[in-house]
Amino acid sequence: MVFLLPGGKGVGILSNLFSPQPQIEQRSAMMFGDYGASLAGIGVSEAGSLRNMAVFACVGIISQSLASVPLIMYEREGRLRTRAVDHPLYRVLHDQGNGEMTAFEVRETRLAHALLWGNAYAEIEYDANMQVAGLWPLAPDRVGIERDKSTGGLVYTYLMDNGQGYVLPAWRVQHLRYMIVGGVLGISPIRQAMNAIGLATATEEFGSNYFRNGSRPSIILKHPAKLSKEAYERLRSSFAEKWAGLNNAHRINILEEGITPETIGIPPEEAQFLATRQFQVAEIARLYRVPLDMLADSATTTYASAEQHAINLRVYTLLNWARRDEQALMRDLLTPEERYRYYIEYLLDGLERADISTRAAALNTMRQGGAITANEWRERENLNPVEGGDVLLQPLNMAAVDQPQD
Repeated sequence: MVFLLPGGKGVGILSNLFSPQPQIEQRSAMMFGDYGASLAGIGVSEAGSLRNMAVFACVGIISQSLASVPLIMYEREGRLRTRAVDHPLYRVLHDQGNGEMTAFEVRETRLAHALLWGNAYAEIEYDANMQVAGLWPLAPDRVGIERDKSTGGLVYTYLMDNGQGYVLPAWRVQHLRYMIVGGVLGISPIRQAMNAIGLATATEEFGSNYFRNGSRPSIILKHPAKLSKEAYERLRSSFAEKWAGLNNAHRINILEEGITPETIGIPPEEAQFLATRQFQVAEIARLYRVPLDMLADSATTTYASAEQHAINLRVYTLLNWARRDEQALMRDLLTPEERYRYYIEYLLDGLERADISTRAAALNTMRQGGAITANEWRERENLNPVEGGDVLLQPLNMAAVDQPQD
């Protein structure tokens, strides 16, 4: 894809505007450092962690919930605000994220990257008038950051498939960070929870191997005499063929030559297998602050607690991510002058659309209290305005404090 800067100079997505650099030999250790194995002996990575269903569900709940609500750009004038529908950025945030992805897809991808890697990057596409025309998500594990010693500004390098790096200055990159501890990089939640995720993966692999071997603990075969190498190999392969696997779980097998089978190992129920798996799901839920009942763990959930959990998710999880993303978008996509005039905001009340009774009660309270008009109510419900619907109601039993009482 190619777009033009003033003067007709062609600029493409990761194009040759910035000369290709030699193959990168050293990359940011924080971003690209190899993972050691977790204490459970399982290697953990951001992309690989999605194979754990609890991680996959938590990342999906947060990223898809926020991507599903409107992201609006407003123009302020004094105390008045209006939707800046004529600004080019409005469509990028609300409708079409770039030439190939919807706004939902771009936001979902960026948020998922931040939830896994702690950093989300998108190349900013500009049109001929230097207005934002699109956001193109970049793979976080291919991005390195350095500070230009001469200017002090940040420089981003994207590693291509051919091993070459393309340099992008900060004004070409939208960067969403999670929990900055030092410097300019966010920390990876997956790296911080490596041992918890590694244990969850290990218990899942243990369960898979247990059933693959016919739901049996490990078995040894005792023989009264010493076997030759050929007899040993024949016995082992014959036993594995006839006894191992789910298909052989209930077969009748005959042992010969005085061979006696004995089991070793601890059955899963004695090793607290299910309890361990359940606890690790709770650990991952704590990492992302997602209620357990939203991960299909409803053993102790009641209707009242489920409703409170949904409120907690909005207040303590989604609101934080929404504010983080709003301010990062304003920093990277608006000029300092534009920030005085425009701002970006998630409409989190859109999360209540599924609960029509709660939403209707809240809007009715605002209507009766004189906070919104009938047409403002209808607009929130995607209904056309009606004649006479722009009048605010005034409760009869209320008056301004400076008004005399009869």
